[in-house]
Amino acid sequence: MISSLIKSINRLASFYYDDFNTTKIDNMIVGGGIVGSSLAYHMSFFNKSIILIDKYNIGSGSTCLSAGTIYSSYYKLPSIENINSNDFIKSYLSIGTIDIIKSIDKKMSCDFNQIGSITLSSKRTIDYLNNKLNEGREKGQILEMNNLGLCAPYSAYVDPCKTVHVFSELSKKNGVKILDNTFIEKLQYKDGNYIIKLNNSKKYICKNLILTNGIGINQVTHMLGINVPIIPVKGIIWNIQVESNDIIKNIL
Repeated sequence: MISSLIKSINRLASFYYDDFNTTKIDNMIVGGGIVGSSLAYHMSFFNKSIILIDKYNIGSGSTCLSAGTIYSSYYKLPSIENINSNDFIKSYLSIGTIDIIKSIDKKMSCDFNQIGSITLSSKRTIDYLNNKLNEGREKGQILEMNNLGLCAPYSAYVDPCKTVHVFSELSKKNGVKILDNTFIEKLQYKDGNYIIKLNNSKKYICKNLILTNGIGINQVTHMLGINVPIIPVKGIIWNIQVESNDIIKNIL
């Protein structure tokens, strides 16, 4: 009788202790590369609580190994009948990215330069590049061919590392909490919320868990019994099968 009472008291005390030491937040972003940091920045304008964590240091992953080229064969968004076409999507993303980087570069320098790009030609690729030139011009793309290769004069360059840190610093100013050397140690999905314990022993309950940690995604999803079918191919991450799982839709 006394033993059962003690156990009940301990369980009750444990419940209140955990609840007292658990912080409720709206969003947790895992992975501090260009996607995670820019997402944190743009979400920070919506008056929601956000924590961005990275297993190592912000910007220390694949982002800082990238070339930093933003390819664009258009000066402005073209008029394309089918907005779902690959041409429209690619041009929208490239021009939209350039506009975003321009705007943050005015606030804090990330070495943005719209200096154009060139795809070098060789005996093996010259015919292919000439075809791309002719096809592009038919679609209204602004392209040039010279003795070096195919030029896209409205492409831009940005320092990837600086850009990540600029997004991070601007996010902090808007109230985003950023934690380096931090990863999820325990994870549970219950009643529409994620119950999270970090390696620093901090506990959180959040509505949205957003994974932007590339090929490290399964280090998190395995805690939920989910395998995300992705493979890296020369720096590109491919999702190799379609998933209909509701939790995956919520975290990707």
